[in-house]
Amino acid sequence: WKTGIKHQKNFLSLIEQSPDWVELGDWLFVHAAVDANMYGNSVFRTNANSYLAMMAIYGQTDGTLDDNGYVKRFYDWVDEIPKNKNAVLGHQIMSVKAPVVRIHKNGGKGIFLDTGSSKADGGFLSFLDMDIMKDAEHPHLFWLRPHDEFGRE
Repeated sequence: WKTGIKHQKNFLSLIEQSPDWVELGDWLFVHAAVDANMYGNSVFRTNANSYLAMMAIYGQTDGTLDDNGYVKRFYDWVDEIPKNKNAVLGHQIMSVKAPVVRIHKNGGKGIFLDTGSSKADGGFLSFLDMDIMKDAEHPHLFWLRPHDEFGRE
């Protein structure tokens, strides 16, 4: 158990040294959810209990639980992704079949990469090819399924 505590402390230290989000051009990489105020905001870490920190780490919730005991999550924020901007996220399993792309009417995109690789039965690893930075109109999403062919969209 001492080894587990050491690894936990090391992990928490790594998290503390990481930014709340990373913006590269029209792409925002964040753990859970986006707020339009993250775009163009070069802050490394927000105040620990600020609205932006909560969105980045936990996403949009109302604090209640669903029928399975999980926190209810909302995705109204996807409609606030600015025009021609993209958000790449993990945190919430949206599908165990392939990464999910949500595009709102103004053209902002939310790309959800969590396909349950370590959390869900039938989950698998998914990732984003960084060459997509050259072709934002057609993001290349990849996934690996156990005992399956390499997938590409």
